[in-house]
Amino acid sequence: MTTLFSQDSALMRGMSYLTDAVWLTILTVVACLPVVTIGAAWCASYETARTLGSGEGHMTRRFADAFRSNLVKATGLWLVMGVTGAAIAASWVFIQITPLLVVKFAATILWAIMAVWVWPLQARFENPVGRTLRNALLIGISQIVRTIAVVLVWATFGVLLAASLMLFPQGLFLLVLLGPGLVSLAHEAILRPVIAAYSAGPSAAARS
Repeated sequence: MTTLFSQDSALMRGMSYLTDAVWLTILTVVACLPVVTIGAAWCASYETARTLGSGEGHMTRRFADAFRSNLVKATGLWLVMGVTGAAIAASWVFIQITPLLVVKFAATILWAIMAVWVWPLQARFENPVGRTLRNALLIGISQIVRTIAVVLVWATFGVLLAASLMLFPQGLFLLVLLGPGLVSLAHEAILRPVIAAYSAGPSAAARS
C-alpha cells in the first residue's frame, strides 16, 4: 500500500499528470477569454506543457511569464491565423463552386499545417511574425508525419466532444476539463524532438 501511494508510483504520477492537465486547461481557457489573446494563450499552454516536470518554477507562474512574453507577436499571428481561418471556413459554407474545391482543400490543408506548428515555434524562437508563419509551413511539411499525428489528436478530441454532446452529455464537463490540457501535453510531446533539434542548431534539426 505504501508503494502504491508513494510519490514515484505509477498511480501518483498518473494523478499528478491529470491534475496538471486540468490546471493547464483552466489557465488556457481563462487566457483565451478575451479572444484577441488566443494566440498568446496557446503559446503559453505549449511552453508550460514543455516545462512540466522540469522544476522550472510554479506552473501558473510559468504560464503567466510565457503568456506575457509572447503576447505581442502571438496576437499578430492570431490575427493572421484567425482571419484566414475564418475566411476558409466561410468559403466552405458560402462558396459552393465545384472548380474551387481543389483551392479550398489546399488552403485548408496549408492552414492546418501552420496551425499545428505556429504556436510552438513562437513560444520557443524569437522571429518576426512573417518568418514564424513561413517556418511553420516549411517545418510542418517537412515533418508531415508529426503534423498529421497532432491533427489526429485534435480530431479525436473533436469527435469525442461531439459524441459526448449527442450521446453522453453527463461526461461533457469532465471531457472539457481534461481535454484541452491533455491535447496540449500530447501536442508538445509529439513536436518536442523537432523543436529541441532546431533549438540545438541546424545540423541537429536536419537529423530529426
